[in-house]
Amino acid sequence: DRCFDLMQNFDLLDAWRMLHPKEKKFTWMRFHPKVLHSRLDYVLIHQDLVSCLKKAEIKPGYSTDHNRVQVEFHLEAAKKGPGLWRFNSLLLHNKEYVKQTTQLIKDTSPDFQDNMQWCFLKMKCTELAMKTAKLRALHTKNLIRLFEKRIQIIEQQIFFATPQQIHGLEQRLKRTKQFLQDEITEKTTANLFKRKLNWHIQGETNSKYFHA
Repeated sequence: DRCFDLMQNFDLLDAWRMLHPKEKKFTWMRFHPKVLHSRLDYVLIHQDLVSCLKKAEIKPGYSTDHNRVQVEFHLEAAKKGPGLWRFNSLLLHNKEYVKQTTQLIKDTSPDFQDNMQWCFLKMKCTELAMKTAKLRALHTKNLIRLFEKRIQIIEQQIFFATPQQIHGLEQRLKRTKQFLQDEITEKTTANLFKRKLNWHIQGETNSKYFHA
């Protein structure tokens, strides 16, 4: 009742229900003493944002027994200036990238006194870094989709499982959620790095007050 009053007072709507008026789906499950499930988690948006709502999905959660509700809005594209590529130092933790870059430098054997050779080597290293970053991002995206699909399948299997099967399925579900969490953490770390880099480049530095 309190949630309903809140929605009424602030003109809030259930984002997922707006796009899925008849679909039945849950965000929470309990296995013991018997299997129960319910949709306990919501994303509430103001009614003025309904026209901008593009997607609302319930996806597998991790490190919790709740699934996550993910919404996406379609906003007018902001004007952007020309892009400026910056090296992502997280690539230095990628052993294959480090190996390829080391080999590239050995194969090129540049004379660092020759500005042309030095520029050529930097260009090739930049190409390799951009290619590796794109491939890794695509790989992470595909893994997240794969683990989300596996979690959904296991959760469905639990509904029809015998008491003897539930324990094994719970263990599989736990492992798969951990794999999902690892991939999402890596993706989040990369995104945070980009945001911090942009924040630094745009001159948003701390004032002397924060260094006192």
